[in-house]
Order: sequence, then C-alpha cells, then structure tokens
Amino acid sequence: MFKNLKDKLATQVNKTNQTLFSSIISTDSIPSSKDSGIRTSSIASHDETFDNSRSRLDSAASDISQTTTANSNYVSPTRSFMPPSDIESEHGGDESDHETNSKMQKLLDVYKNKFAQLRNAYNEVEREKDHIKNILQQHQDTSIKRQTELREKIKLERQTKEQNETLYRKEISLRDNKIEELTQQLTVQNDRAQVDQEEIRNLREKVRLVLCLFVCFWNRTE
Repeated sequence: MFKNLKDKLATQVNKTNQTLFSSIISTDSIPSSKDSGIRTSSIASHDETFDNSRSRLDSAASDISQTTTANSNYVSPTRSFMPPSDIESEHGGDESDHETNSKMQKLLDVYKNKFAQLRNAYNEVEREKDHIKNILQQHQDTSIKRQTELREKIKLERQTKEQNETLYRKEISLRDNKIEELTQQLTVQNDRAQVDQEEIRNLREKVRLVLCLFVCFWNRTE
C-alpha cells in the first residue's frame, strides 16, 4: 500500500518537474524585444513557483519516508481474492462464475452418473449374491435330504443284514442239528448191521453144524 503511494507521488513529482521545465523553456524562448523588467519578473515568479513546488514535494517525500520507516515492519497479508476494479472485470467475474457453475454442474452430473452406475452395479451384485445364496441353499437342502435318505437306506440295509444273519445262523444251527441226528442214526444203523452180520454168521455156522450132523447120522444108518 505504501509502495503504491510512494510510486504515485514520484510520478506526480516527475510530472511537476516536466511542467516546470517546459515553462522555463517557453520563458527562455520569448523574443528579446520584450522589456527586461517583464522578463525578470516572469523568471522570478517561475523561480518562486518552482521553489514552492520543490518545498511541497520535499515535505511530502519526507512524510512518505517517515511513514514508510515507521511501518517498515508491517507485512501486508496475502490477498487470496482481488475484487474487480471496473465493469469489465466484474463482467469477466460473472463469466468466470458462470463457467465455474457450468463446470461444477458437469462434474455433478458426472458424479451422479458414476453414483448411478455404482448403485446399479451394487444392486446387480446383491441380486447375484441372493441368486447364488438361493442356489447354495437349494443344493444344501438337496444334499441334506440325500444324506438323510442314504442314512435311512444304510440303516434299513443294516437291519436287513442283521435279520438275514440271524436267520442264516438259525438255519445253520438247524442243519447242524439235523446232520448230527442223521449221523447218530447212521451210527446206530451201522451198529445194527454189524449185529445182524454176527447173527447171520452164527446162524450159518449152526446150519452147517446141523447139516454135518445130519450127514453123519445118515451114513451110520446105512
């Protein structure tokens, strides 16, 4: 702020000096036919005006230097926003705001589209997840039902096998008893056959003896 003020004052000093110099030059170019008193008074008035101007400028410069020295430690904050200084800049600011709003609207539309796509993808994933869950549930129910059926079948087969084993054991036991009974009967029959053979041999021996006695008796009779 003080730098800008100092620059403006320096510019004003330069302009004043140029004006004074141009006045002096124009005064020097006056024809020599003029009266020397008029020239002297004109030069004196210009010198007085120049001195007054110089004194005012020196006073302003000293004030500026004092103010600058007193506020040399002041650091102006960085301005993040420069307000427009004229109508054109204000119009440009409106256009910039409009462009910014347009960009923000486009960006908002893009985000809306992305969000819609994300929502659709999420819904599709959820539907696929539910579908897979239903399929897995069906397979699980089918597997449980199949396992239950197999367990019942195995249980029935085991019971049937046990019953058949019991029946086979009973039948085997009956057959063993029958075989033992038949074996005993065969043994008895064999024993009886042996007794009968002994009796037959004895009877044969008796018959032979009877025949021998009859022959002997017959021979004696003759």
